[in-house]
Amino acid sequence: SSLVSIQQEDLLAIVPDYRKKVKEGVTSHRIGVDGNLLDIEEPTYLLNRQSSSPATADMGTEEVLEVFMNERKELAEGDRIYVGRELTSIRGVTAVVGERPIHCITDWGCSIISMLVATCNALGVMFDPTRCIPLQSANGKTDWTLGTARDVPFCFGEVTAILQVHIVDSPAYDVLLGRPFNLLTQARTQSFLSGDQHITITDPNTKKIVTIPT
Repeated sequence: SSLVSIQQEDLLAIVPDYRKKVKEGVTSHRIGVDGNLLDIEEPTYLLNRQSSSPATADMGTEEVLEVFMNERKELAEGDRIYVGRELTSIRGVTAVVGERPIHCITDWGCSIISMLVATCNALGVMFDPTRCIPLQSANGKTDWTLGTARDVPFCFGEVTAILQVHIVDSPAYDVLLGRPFNLLTQARTQSFLSGDQHITITDPNTKKIVTIPT
């Protein structure tokens, strides 16, 4: 029988099952504090500069990518470049509210601080039901918040952020820390190719600073 030679990048492009097995084999892992194996969601691909048809490039962008590679004179032949993934996991931090730890996701593009009403009830946080605002979702639907909790302290080690929190009915999170938190704490974010992220915040009243791994 005759043998057919095929490059690995071509095989990755046309055989999904093989591509999946290769991904599983090269994905880094780490052990969580509970002993369970955790996947590390890498935020980047490594792209071989010698490849004429990268598996990560669409046919419409392949020519543009090749031009970009040729223009990068500082790259030696055979060097690999980093390209972004199609998606990455949402990052979050843990705050202490009412002596209880609460997981909070961070989104500097959101204009408010919001909390799930069930979390609000569990923490015993009081809120004003007359202070409601409309919220528009990604699909264009508008819902109203249930009210606003005033001056709620969120503790991150030695840093305390006192926030105005909008109570919402059914989001997919306990707490969302939006731009008001970012501004109050002068938050600085440092991201790493591994997918890890550090957020450094400052207490506006005491000037104490902490760095939080997300």
